Amino acid sequence: RFTDIGNALDRLTETAGEETERIRYMLLITDGKQEAPPGTKYYSPDGTFNHELLKHTKTIQKKGWKIEVLGIGKLNRAADIAEKLSGTYVEVEKADVKELAEKTADFLTIISIDTIPEIKKFGRKNESAIKFSAVSKNTDKVSEVVIDSIKFTNISNKVYELIDSPFHINIEPGIKTAVEIPVKIKTEMQPGISSGSLEFFYSSDKVLTPSLFDVQIEKSKGINPLFIYIAAAAAAIILFLLFLSGRKTVSADKDKGFEVFLNNEKLYDLPFILKNNERLFMIISSAGELSFSRIKTALAKGYVIKNAGKISLRILDNKLFPDFKDNIDNIFGKSVNIRLQSGKLLKLLFKRK
Repeated sequence: RFTDIGNALDRLTETAGEETERIRYMLLITDGKQEAPPGTKYYSPDGTFNHELLKHTKTIQKKGWKIEVLGIGKLNRAADIAEKLSGTYVEVEKADVKELAEKTADFLTIISIDTIPEIKKFGRKNESAIKFSAVSKNTDKVSEVVIDSIKFTNISNKVYELIDSPFHINIEPGIKTAVEIPVKIKTEMQPGISSGSLEFFYSSDKVLTPSLFDVQIEKSKGINPLFIYIAAAAAAIILFLLFLSGRKTVSADKDKGFEVFLNNEKLYDLPFILKNNERLFMIISSAGELSFSRIKTALAKGYVIKNAGKISLRILDNKLFPDFKDNIDNIFGKSVNIRLQSGKLLKLLFKRK
């Protein structure tokens, strides 16, 4: 009566052994519900992933296995496991031979990072670059990988986001591709060397393997105080001259963002503000709960994007949108109906703040 996914992963790792010359492929077929027996290593009262299971999945990620999670049935939670493992997620309904063959056709295709990512020293502007090489195997097609987020987590578990927008990579089949990704630390980080983990997250069905690395980041010392004093003095002179001339600085109207209403009730207290080409993903859980996230997960059914000042909705799963089949341009004032698999109807309305 139990589904102990953590124990299954333990047995699989023991069987695979430590030999690393060959590529490891893991196909996990599950409804995604973690149900370990009481008193065992991975047991949790509410069926969530406990610390030991999360630690184990990180170990598997670092080993560089190609991981694909096959979710059976409409009301499964397998997408959560795929997200934890940084693997690809495939959902099947009937699970007959034809459907399984179609959904797993690319299972043996793997895009490997064959060098540990090198991170240049972060300069005074907190800018750097990540360099590595990647190669695709067991395919004759160009593989497009879209890295949606890159996070560095230091040993104190403080997380730093390193990119502002998705980064696209095209990997030619069988050819080693050099990749360089510009990165920037947006929050304060102490100068010196920091140890931690570097993790990639994706908004494409193709992922890099592995996606998690132990790395060190080096940040240069801050700006010399002398430059700060000079800049402050220059600013004071400019303000004084403006005061004498009687001029006033007028700030441009800032984008106040937009609000989302679910069944005529505001979904969040604070409005959303998007940069140009930034995406906001619509997440619908297997239980039918709706939320928005700036990071794409396997449960994303669509996303809101800002382009040239216009806010649009792009649909990823048109089965849930009875009134629209593709994209919805300029969403403000338009009522968007979402019909869940249970038959429940959700009504979304987007309004400018």
